[in-house]
Amino acid sequence: MASSSSSKGNFSVADLAYAAGFFDGEGAVSIVPVRNSGGRRSRNYKCVVLITQTDRPILEQVAAQFCGAIYSNNFKARPATWRPGYQLHIGGEDARTFLLQIRPYLRLKAALTDNALAFFELKRGLGGKRTPPDVMARMAELHAIHHALITRGRIDPVEVPVLPASPQLEMLA
Repeated sequence: MASSSSSKGNFSVADLAYAAGFFDGEGAVSIVPVRNSGGRRSRNYKCVVLITQTDRPILEQVAAQFCGAIYSNNFKARPATWRPGYQLHIGGEDARTFLLQIRPYLRLKAALTDNALAFFELKRGLGGKRTPPDVMARMAELHAIHHALITRGRIDPVEVPVLPASPQLEMLA
């Protein structure tokens, strides 16, 4: 990803559009229950952004621009012919910022991102205070909505929204 930005948070349209397309194709956003130190599920939730890729240098570039940490994706039953895989994890406020920045350019994961951003706004309203029961109920609702939005398997082409090409792409034609 060619970057014209001088520091995190100052991106060109090309940087953001590339990151959005990369996330649309290789990424995931999840609202998941928080696990306590014993591994048991708590009543609280967190949101995390993941981008999976076999090309570690591109993940390093994205992490350098938007934050996050890269982990090896070690599959236990990985065929010998598979290349090593990596995951970029972006969490907390960095995940919220990343999603806000790329949201205008998303196509496939726009609804998932909107749901995740609603989750972040709910969490931000707490200001570090204990989570009241009504907010916990709303978090659980957003978690359920998130799972309903995740598409697995074959998608009927009628369900995929067709968006007009951007003016920048039309100029190239």
